[in-house]
Amino acid sequence: IYPHDKPADPNYVLNIQNLNLDLQAGQQKMHLLHKVNLTIKPGEVVALIGPVGSGKSLLLKSIIKETPFTADHFEASSAVYLPQDPFIFSSKIHNNLTFSYDDQYDEEKCMAALRLAHFDETHKTGTELLETVIGERGVNLSGGQKQRLHLARLFYNPKPLFLLDDPFSAVDINTEAAIISSIKKMQERQYAFLITTQRHTFLKYADRILFLDKGSIVFDGDYPQFLEASTHLMLEEVADVD
Repeated sequence: IYPHDKPADPNYVLNIQNLNLDLQAGQQKMHLLHKVNLTIKPGEVVALIGPVGSGKSLLLKSIIKETPFTADHFEASSAVYLPQDPFIFSSKIHNNLTFSYDDQYDEEKCMAALRLAHFDETHKTGTELLETVIGERGVNLSGGQKQRLHLARLFYNPKPLFLLDDPFSAVDINTEAAIISSIKKMQERQYAFLITTQRHTFLKYADRILFLDKGSIVFDGDYPQFLEASTHLMLEEVADVD
């Protein structure tokens, strides 16, 4: 959970103006993020796409203040964050959900969070599932299970803004569709999402699509506008999107 001061304007959960992140390499300055302007409203789902190395993950890390960026204006509501490498610790499933070693937990709330993240591929249910011990760094879980368990932790204790870094990378198409359904349910409750993804099948479900190239947002629009602009953005993959 990344607490921030609540934005002065209640119309936004995120309001960034002229965010820059530079790296000094000898005599040269590299712009990792350059003149980024971004606002997100409550209940808005925003997709963030772009080439590998364009700065998508860096932007999410900047929003949770894990980079030394500068900005003319920065306001963000409290956020929860799913990194590409999920954090799982050696304990029981319920401990990983509550992020606590306390043996007292709300079984119904824990199971609801697991169902939202579609962490339900086991024959175990209820207490038996929640008491399952996970090995160091989730060694006895698949990559997709680790990702969904971390996601369930965010659903267990949601905040106004969800920052999800490539949440569909380790799941199949059916699980992706199920997670998108959960995101839409949370959206109905006015939770906002900023989601990086390499899967363009998700884009049609986003309210807005941002295209990041060399650290700069070069497109910000809805799905029909994105399809129109895709040839200029040199997105060959978009031809495969229904």
